[in-house]
Amino acid sequence: MEVQVAETDLCQVTESVWETVLGMHVNVIPREVPPSTASSICGYVRISGAWEGAIALESSPALARRVAAALLGTDPAETTDEEIYDAFGELTNIIGGNIKGMLPGPSKLSVPAIRNDVRCESVLPGTVALLRADFDCEGEPVRIALVVSSPAA
Repeated sequence: MEVQVAETDLCQVTESVWETVLGMHVNVIPREVPPSTASSICGYVRISGAWEGAIALESSPALARRVAAALLGTDPAETTDEEIYDAFGELTNIIGGNIKGMLPGPSKLSVPAIRNDVRCESVLPGTVALLRADFDCEGEPVRIALVVSSPAA
């Protein structure tokens, strides 16, 4: 089934959610800039139904802590790991829900899953990024990807 979502849609949804939910700004990074290889936190939600795949959100742990603090209205230094995972999962779910609405339906989202100190590529083996966008937020990397099962998987 053909997907009617474009990279610009991923960018617009991510920018909008980041601004309205967190009050933070993200800047798109041109593809020529190599992605960060530093440790990261990865959140993802699976989409099942008329369209099968997942939305994956990845950022540095430092940015995930600031995201949690912004979402919860707390000081980043006082934010617990559990709060970081919950907030990052909620942000992943919000972005995933917005993207799901652009895909063929009916479909549903899974509960968000969070993995720490991994790249999203290793969390979702057997998948390939259909669309991907990289951002910078306060000097930290952010990546959003729409993934599907790899034909070879």
